[in-house]
Amino acid sequence: MVDLNFKEVVFTGNFIRFNPVCPTRSNQNQNISWLQSLVTPHLKALGLGGKIKDVKWHGNDTNDFYTLLGLEHNLSSYLSIFSGEHNSVLGDQLNALFSGALVIGFELPPFLIQFFDDSEIPYVDVILGPLRFFPDLVPAVRSNVPAVVSVLKSEALSEYEIDIVAGWRKAFFAKRKLDAFKKGTTLLVGQVSNDTSQIMGSTFVSLQDFEANIRSLSKDSTVIFKVHPYASKIEKDAQIEMMRRHHIGIVESNIYELLCSEGIEKVASVSSSVLVEAPYFNKRVEAFVSYPFPFSKGEPAGTGRFFNIYDRICEIGFWASVLGEEQPNKRFLTLPTGMLAESLGQNWGASVFSSSSLVDSRKTVFERGAQLLRKFGRSHE
Repeated sequence: MVDLNFKEVVFTGNFIRFNPVCPTRSNQNQNISWLQSLVTPHLKALGLGGKIKDVKWHGNDTNDFYTLLGLEHNLSSYLSIFSGEHNSVLGDQLNALFSGALVIGFELPPFLIQFFDDSEIPYVDVILGPLRFFPDLVPAVRSNVPAVVSVLKSEALSEYEIDIVAGWRKAFFAKRKLDAFKKGTTLLVGQVSNDTSQIMGSTFVSLQDFEANIRSLSKDSTVIFKVHPYASKIEKDAQIEMMRRHHIGIVESNIYELLCSEGIEKVASVSSSVLVEAPYFNKRVEAFVSYPFPFSKGEPAGTGRFFNIYDRICEIGFWASVLGEEQPNKRFLTLPTGMLAESLGQNWGASVFSSSSLVDSRKTVFERGAQLLRKFGRSHE
Protein backbone atom coordinates (compact mmCIF):
# COMPACT_ATOMS: atom_id res chain seq x y z
CA MET A 1 0.00 0.00 0.00
CA VAL A 2 1.36 3.41 -1.00
CA ASP A 3 1.35 6.05 1.76
CA LEU A 4 1.30 9.81 1.32
CA ASN A 5 4.79 10.37 2.76
CA PHE A 6 6.96 12.82 0.82
CA LYS A 7 9.73 15.39 1.19
CA GLU A 8 8.90 17.46 -1.89
CA VAL A 9 6.32 17.87 -4.64
CA VAL A 10 7.44 17.19 -8.20
CA PHE A 11 5.38 18.25 -11.22
CA THR A 12 6.00 16.21 -14.33
CA GLY A 13 4.27 14.43 -17.19
CA ASN A 14 5.12 12.62 -20.38
CA PHE A 15 8.42 14.49 -20.64
CA ILE A 16 9.91 11.96 -23.06
CA ARG A 17 7.11 12.47 -25.60
CA PHE A 18 8.62 12.71 -29.06
CA ASN A 19 8.36 16.10 -30.73
CA PRO A 20 8.91 15.83 -34.51
CA VAL A 21 9.41 19.60 -34.78
CA CYS A 22 12.19 19.61 -32.16
CA PRO A 23 13.31 16.02 -31.46
CA THR A 24 15.45 16.95 -28.43
CA ARG A 25 12.75 18.81 -26.51
CA SER A 26 9.46 17.42 -25.16
CA ASN A 27 6.25 18.87 -26.54
CA GLN A 28 4.64 18.22 -23.15
CA ASN A 29 6.67 20.84 -21.25
CA GLN A 30 3.90 23.39 -21.77
CA ASN A 31 1.21 21.10 -20.39
CA ILE A 32 3.34 20.34 -17.32
CA SER A 33 3.85 24.08 -16.77
CA TRP A 34 0.09 24.67 -17.22
CA LEU A 35 -0.79 22.21 -14.45
CA GLN A 36 2.00 23.48 -12.19
CA SER A 37 0.79 27.06 -12.59
CA LEU A 38 -2.77 26.08 -11.65
CA VAL A 39 -1.91 24.03 -8.58
CA THR A 40 1.15 25.76 -7.07
CA PRO A 41 -0.77 28.65 -5.41
CA HIS A 42 -2.80 26.13 -3.42
CA LEU A 43 0.29 24.18 -2.38
CA LYS A 44 2.02 27.39 -1.28
CA ALA A 45 -1.01 28.34 0.81
CA LEU A 46 -0.78 24.90 2.45
CA GLY A 47 2.87 25.50 3.42
CA LEU A 48 4.63 23.64 0.60
CA GLY A 49 5.98 26.63 -1.32
CA GLY A 50 9.64 25.77 -0.71
CA LYS A 51 9.26 22.10 -1.65
CA ILE A 52 8.11 22.34 -5.26
CA LYS A 53 10.10 21.48 -8.37
CA ASP A 54 9.45 20.01 -11.80
CA VAL A 55 10.87 17.39 -14.11
CA LYS A 56 10.74 18.30 -17.80
CA TRP A 57 13.13 17.75 -20.67
CA HIS A 58 15.06 20.75 -21.96
CA GLY A 59 17.48 19.50 -24.56
CA ASN A 60 20.37 17.12 -23.85
CA ASP A 61 20.17 17.08 -20.04
CA THR A 62 19.88 14.26 -17.51
CA ASN A 63 16.32 13.61 -18.60
CA ASP A 64 17.39 12.77 -22.15
CA PHE A 65 16.64 9.07 -21.81
CA TYR A 66 17.07 8.59 -25.55
CA THR A 67 20.78 9.36 -25.40
CA LEU A 68 21.18 7.45 -22.14
CA LEU A 69 19.70 4.33 -23.75
CA GLY A 70 21.62 4.78 -26.99
CA LEU A 71 18.41 5.37 -28.92
CA GLU A 72 17.74 7.75 -31.77
CA HIS A 73 15.32 10.60 -31.14
CA ASN A 74 12.44 9.21 -33.16
CA LEU A 75 8.89 7.89 -32.78
CA SER A 76 9.88 4.24 -32.51
CA SER A 77 12.28 4.98 -29.64
CA TYR A 78 9.65 7.08 -27.90
CA LEU A 79 7.10 4.28 -27.98
CA SER A 80 9.59 1.78 -26.55
CA ILE A 81 10.34 4.06 -23.57
CA PHE A 82 6.67 5.00 -23.19
CA SER A 83 5.60 1.37 -22.78
CA GLY A 84 8.08 0.66 -19.96
CA GLU A 85 10.34 -1.56 -22.05
CA HIS A 86 13.47 0.14 -20.65
CA ASN A 87 12.41 0.64 -17.01
CA SER A 88 14.92 -1.88 -15.67
CA VAL A 89 17.73 0.19 -17.18
CA LEU A 90 16.27 3.56 -16.15
CA GLY A 91 15.71 2.68 -12.48
CA ASP A 92 18.63 4.68 -11.08
CA GLN A 93 17.79 7.76 -13.14
CA LEU A 94 14.11 7.61 -12.19
CA ASN A 95 14.99 7.17 -8.52
CA ALA A 96 17.24 10.22 -8.64
CA LEU A 97 14.41 12.28 -10.11
CA PHE A 98 11.47 11.11 -8.01
CA SER A 99 12.58 9.34 -4.82
CA GLY A 100 10.91 10.89 -1.75
CA ALA A 101 8.48 12.94 -3.86
CA LEU A 102 4.76 13.33 -4.22
CA VAL A 103 4.38 13.42 -8.00
CA ILE A 104 1.65 15.58 -9.52
CA GLY A 105 1.56 14.70 -13.18
CA PHE A 106 -0.10 15.74 -16.39
CA GLU A 107 -1.07 12.59 -18.32
CA LEU A 108 1.61 10.38 -16.78
CA PRO A 109 2.85 7.76 -19.27
CA PRO A 110 2.74 4.01 -18.53
CA PHE A 111 6.48 3.74 -17.84
CA LEU A 112 6.24 6.30 -15.01
CA ILE A 113 3.03 4.81 -13.58
CA GLN A 114 4.73 1.40 -13.56
CA PHE A 115 7.83 2.79 -11.84
CA PHE A 116 5.85 4.75 -9.22
CA ASP A 117 3.71 1.72 -8.37
CA ASP A 118 6.72 -0.61 -8.14
CA SER A 119 8.67 1.92 -6.03
CA GLU A 120 5.67 2.96 -3.90
CA ILE A 121 6.09 6.60 -4.91
CA PRO A 122 2.78 8.45 -4.47
CA TYR A 123 1.31 10.22 -7.47
CA VAL A 124 -1.70 12.30 -8.45
CA ASP A 125 -2.24 12.05 -12.20
CA VAL A 126 -4.35 14.67 -14.02
CA ILE A 127 -5.65 14.40 -17.57
CA LEU A 128 -8.12 16.44 -19.58
CA GLY A 129 -11.10 14.15 -19.19
CA PRO A 130 -13.31 12.99 -22.04
CA LEU A 131 -16.34 15.10 -21.02
CA ARG A 132 -15.89 18.17 -23.19
CA PHE A 133 -19.48 19.49 -23.21
CA PHE A 134 -19.33 21.14 -19.77
CA PRO A 135 -19.06 24.93 -19.33
CA ASP A 136 -15.35 24.32 -18.70
CA LEU A 137 -12.85 21.51 -19.13
CA VAL A 138 -13.38 18.55 -16.81
CA PRO A 139 -10.05 17.35 -15.41
CA ALA A 140 -9.96 13.67 -14.49
CA VAL A 141 -7.69 12.54 -11.67
CA ARG A 142 -6.32 9.24 -10.38
CA SER A 143 -3.85 8.21 -7.70
CA ASN A 144 -2.07 5.15 -6.32
CA VAL A 145 -2.67 6.31 -2.72
CA PRO A 146 -5.85 4.72 -1.28
CA ALA A 147 -6.56 7.71 0.99
CA VAL A 148 -6.36 10.05 -2.01
CA VAL A 149 -8.56 7.76 -4.10
CA SER A 150 -11.21 8.00 -1.36
CA VAL A 151 -11.05 11.80 -1.66
CA LEU A 152 -11.38 11.60 -5.45
CA LYS A 153 -14.36 9.32 -5.15
CA SER A 154 -16.12 11.78 -2.81
CA GLU A 155 -15.29 14.78 -5.04
CA ALA A 156 -16.17 13.21 -8.39
CA LEU A 157 -19.04 14.30 -10.60
CA SER A 158 -22.02 12.00 -10.27
CA GLU A 159 -23.83 10.48 -13.24
CA TYR A 160 -26.78 12.70 -12.25
CA GLU A 161 -24.66 15.86 -12.58
CA ILE A 162 -23.29 14.74 -15.95
CA ASP A 163 -26.84 14.07 -17.14
CA ILE A 164 -27.87 17.58 -16.02
CA VAL A 165 -25.25 19.23 -18.24
CA ALA A 166 -25.96 16.88 -21.16
CA GLY A 167 -29.62 17.87 -20.76
CA TRP A 168 -28.65 21.55 -20.98
CA ARG A 169 -26.82 20.84 -24.21
CA LYS A 170 -29.73 18.95 -25.71
CA ALA A 171 -32.07 21.76 -24.64
CA PHE A 172 -29.75 24.27 -26.34
CA PHE A 173 -30.37 22.60 -29.71
CA ALA A 174 -33.99 21.58 -29.10
CA LYS A 175 -35.41 24.76 -30.67
CA ARG A 176 -32.68 25.26 -33.25
CA LYS A 177 -32.80 24.04 -36.81
CA LEU A 178 -30.35 21.16 -37.16
CA ASP A 179 -29.06 19.45 -40.28
CA ALA A 180 -31.35 16.56 -41.16
CA PHE A 181 -29.81 13.11 -41.45
CA LYS A 182 -31.38 9.85 -42.51
CA LYS A 183 -32.60 7.84 -39.53
CA GLY A 184 -29.99 5.26 -38.52
CA THR A 185 -26.99 7.34 -39.68
CA THR A 186 -23.58 6.57 -38.18
CA LEU A 187 -21.22 9.43 -37.30
CA LEU A 188 -17.55 8.52 -37.80
CA VAL A 189 -15.28 10.80 -35.74
CA GLY A 190 -11.68 11.61 -36.66
CA GLN A 191 -8.71 12.15 -34.36
CA VAL A 192 -5.26 13.74 -34.58
CA SER A 193 -2.41 11.42 -35.47
CA ASN A 194 -0.43 11.86 -32.23
CA ASP A 195 -3.35 11.18 -29.87
CA THR A 196 -1.99 9.09 -26.98
CA SER A 197 -5.21 7.07 -26.95
CA GLN A 198 -4.17 5.65 -30.34
CA ILE A 199 -0.96 4.02 -29.07
CA MET A 200 -1.25 0.26 -29.48
CA GLY A 201 1.85 -1.58 -28.29
CA SER A 202 4.81 -0.27 -30.24
CA THR A 203 2.96 1.88 -32.77
CA PHE A 204 0.33 4.55 -33.30
CA VAL A 205 -2.83 3.38 -35.04
CA SER A 206 -5.11 5.57 -37.16
CA LEU A 207 -8.28 5.38 -39.22
CA GLN A 208 -6.22 4.01 -42.10
CA ASP A 209 -5.64 0.84 -40.05
CA PHE A 210 -9.39 0.21 -39.77
CA GLU A 211 -10.67 0.37 -43.33
CA ALA A 212 -12.36 -3.00 -42.83
CA ASN A 213 -14.34 -1.54 -39.92
CA ILE A 214 -15.30 1.46 -42.02
CA ARG A 215 -16.43 -0.76 -44.92
CA SER A 216 -18.57 -2.72 -42.47
CA LEU A 217 -20.15 0.49 -41.15
CA SER A 218 -20.95 1.61 -44.69
CA LYS A 219 -22.71 -1.67 -45.46
CA ASP A 220 -24.97 -1.40 -42.44
CA SER A 221 -25.93 2.28 -42.49
CA THR A 222 -25.39 5.73 -43.95
CA VAL A 223 -22.05 7.04 -42.63
CA ILE A 224 -20.89 10.64 -42.30
CA PHE A 225 -17.43 11.79 -41.19
CA LYS A 226 -16.44 14.64 -38.86
CA VAL A 227 -12.81 15.82 -39.03
CA HIS A 228 -11.11 16.56 -35.69
CA PRO A 229 -11.09 20.35 -35.09
CA TYR A 230 -7.32 20.35 -34.43
CA ALA A 231 -6.29 18.05 -37.28
CA SER A 232 -3.46 19.37 -39.44
CA LYS A 233 -4.05 20.03 -43.13
CA ILE A 234 -2.08 16.89 -44.03
CA GLU A 235 -4.18 14.78 -41.64
CA LYS A 236 -7.42 16.34 -42.82
CA ASP A 237 -6.63 15.87 -46.52
CA ALA A 238 -5.63 12.21 -46.02
CA GLN A 239 -8.78 11.42 -44.02
CA ILE A 240 -11.09 13.15 -46.49
CA GLU A 241 -9.50 11.28 -49.39
CA MET A 242 -10.07 8.02 -47.53
CA MET A 243 -13.72 8.89 -46.91
CA ARG A 244 -14.22 9.64 -50.59
CA ARG A 245 -12.97 6.15 -51.45
CA HIS A 246 -15.73 4.76 -49.24
CA HIS A 247 -18.37 7.24 -50.50
CA ILE A 248 -18.71 8.78 -47.02
CA GLY A 249 -19.88 12.39 -46.77
CA ILE A 250 -17.97 15.02 -44.80
CA VAL A 251 -19.83 17.19 -42.28
CA GLU A 252 -18.67 20.52 -40.88
CA SER A 253 -21.33 20.86 -38.17
CA ASN A 254 -20.36 21.30 -34.52
CA ILE A 255 -19.82 17.94 -32.83
CA TYR A 256 -22.50 18.61 -30.19
CA GLU A 257 -25.01 19.63 -32.83
CA LEU A 258 -24.32 16.25 -34.44
CA LEU A 259 -24.72 14.42 -31.13
CA CYS A 260 -28.10 16.13 -30.70
CA SER A 261 -29.29 15.24 -34.21
CA GLU A 262 -32.09 12.69 -34.12
CA GLY A 263 -31.12 10.93 -37.34
CA ILE A 264 -27.68 9.99 -36.01
CA GLU A 265 -28.03 6.84 -33.94
CA LYS A 266 -24.44 5.61 -33.60
CA VAL A 267 -20.98 7.15 -33.19
CA ALA A 268 -17.85 5.29 -34.28
CA SER A 269 -14.15 6.12 -33.96
CA VAL A 270 -10.76 4.61 -33.27
CA SER A 271 -10.68 5.80 -29.64
CA SER A 272 -12.07 9.36 -29.56
CA SER A 273 -13.35 10.84 -26.29
CA VAL A 274 -16.60 11.48 -28.18
CA LEU A 275 -17.28 7.77 -27.66
CA VAL A 276 -17.45 8.47 -23.91
CA GLU A 277 -19.73 11.49 -24.40
CA ALA A 278 -22.10 9.97 -26.98
CA PRO A 279 -24.15 7.76 -24.59
CA TYR A 280 -25.15 10.89 -22.64
CA PHE A 281 -26.81 12.01 -25.89
CA ASN A 282 -28.56 8.64 -26.37
CA LYS A 283 -26.18 7.40 -29.06
CA ARG A 284 -24.78 3.90 -29.44
CA VAL A 285 -21.01 3.67 -29.90
CA GLU A 286 -18.49 1.51 -31.71
CA ALA A 287 -14.83 1.80 -30.69
CA PHE A 288 -12.23 0.26 -32.98
CA VAL A 289 -9.84 -0.09 -30.00
CA SER A 290 -10.43 0.08 -26.24
CA TYR A 291 -10.38 3.53 -24.63
CA PRO A 292 -7.02 3.51 -22.78
CA PHE A 293 -7.91 5.61 -19.72
CA PRO A 294 -9.70 3.55 -17.05
CA PHE A 295 -12.52 5.40 -15.32
CA SER A 296 -14.19 4.44 -12.06
CA LYS A 297 -17.55 2.75 -12.39
CA GLY A 298 -18.10 2.08 -8.71
CA GLU A 299 -15.13 -0.21 -8.04
CA PRO A 300 -13.61 -0.23 -4.54
CA ALA A 301 -11.19 2.60 -3.74
CA GLY A 302 -7.56 1.93 -4.60
CA THR A 303 -8.01 0.67 -8.15
CA GLY A 304 -6.03 3.53 -9.75
CA ARG A 305 -8.89 4.62 -11.97
CA PHE A 306 -9.76 8.15 -13.04
CA PHE A 307 -12.51 10.29 -11.50
CA ASN A 308 -14.08 13.35 -13.17
CA ILE A 309 -13.33 16.16 -10.70
CA TYR A 310 -14.29 19.31 -12.66
CA ASP A 311 -13.87 22.75 -11.03
CA ARG A 312 -12.82 21.54 -7.58
CA ILE A 313 -9.30 21.02 -8.90
CA CYS A 314 -8.93 24.82 -8.86
CA GLU A 315 -9.85 25.14 -5.18
CA ILE A 316 -7.62 24.94 -2.11
CA GLY A 317 -10.14 22.74 -0.32
CA PHE A 318 -9.61 19.97 -2.86
CA TRP A 319 -5.84 19.98 -2.45
CA ALA A 320 -6.12 20.20 1.34
CA SER A 321 -8.24 17.03 1.22
CA VAL A 322 -5.77 15.29 -1.11
CA LEU A 323 -2.85 16.11 1.18
CA GLY A 324 -4.75 15.29 4.35
CA GLU A 325 -4.43 18.88 5.58
CA GLU A 326 -6.95 20.85 7.60
CA GLN A 327 -9.59 22.56 5.49
CA PRO A 328 -9.27 26.37 5.28
CA ASN A 329 -11.82 28.13 7.47
CA LYS A 330 -12.55 30.94 5.06
CA ARG A 331 -13.95 31.28 1.55
CA PHE A 332 -11.45 32.05 -1.19
CA LEU A 333 -11.74 33.44 -4.69
CA THR A 334 -13.82 31.29 -7.04
CA LEU A 335 -12.38 31.46 -10.53
CA PRO A 336 -14.78 32.14 -13.41
CA THR A 337 -16.27 29.27 -15.38
CA GLY A 338 -14.36 28.66 -18.60
CA MET A 339 -10.98 29.64 -17.16
CA LEU A 340 -9.39 26.22 -17.73
CA ALA A 341 -10.38 26.07 -21.38
CA GLU A 342 -9.33 29.68 -21.90
CA SER A 343 -5.93 29.19 -20.25
CA LEU A 344 -5.23 26.05 -22.28
CA GLY A 345 -6.63 27.54 -25.49
CA GLN A 346 -8.75 24.48 -26.31
CA ASN A 347 -12.44 23.64 -26.08
CA TRP A 348 -13.08 20.92 -28.71
CA GLY A 349 -16.30 22.51 -29.93
CA ALA A 350 -17.93 23.48 -26.63
CA SER A 351 -17.59 27.20 -27.44
CA VAL A 352 -20.85 26.88 -29.39
CA PHE A 353 -22.60 27.11 -26.03
CA SER A 354 -22.89 30.37 -24.09
CA SER A 355 -21.95 29.34 -20.57
CA SER A 356 -22.64 32.82 -19.15
CA SER A 357 -26.37 32.09 -19.05
CA LEU A 358 -25.98 28.69 -17.43
CA VAL A 359 -25.87 27.91 -13.73
CA ASP A 360 -22.82 25.80 -12.90
CA SER A 361 -24.04 22.38 -11.78
CA ARG A 362 -21.69 22.47 -8.80
CA LYS A 363 -23.25 25.63 -7.30
CA THR A 364 -25.94 25.17 -4.70
CA VAL A 365 -29.37 26.76 -4.87
CA PHE A 366 -28.44 28.86 -1.83
CA GLU A 367 -25.34 30.27 -3.55
CA ARG A 368 -27.32 31.13 -6.68
CA GLY A 369 -30.05 32.76 -4.60
CA ALA A 370 -27.46 34.80 -2.70
CA GLN A 371 -26.03 36.03 -6.01
CA LEU A 372 -29.46 37.25 -7.13
CA LEU A 373 -30.13 38.96 -3.81
CA ARG A 374 -26.79 40.77 -3.95
CA LYS A 375 -27.55 41.82 -7.51
CA PHE A 376 -30.71 43.59 -6.35
CA GLY A 377 -29.00 45.13 -3.31
CA ARG A 378 -30.53 42.90 -0.62
CA SER A 379 -28.90 40.76 2.04
CA HIS A 380 -29.76 37.09 2.33
CA GLU A 381 -29.15 37.11 6.08
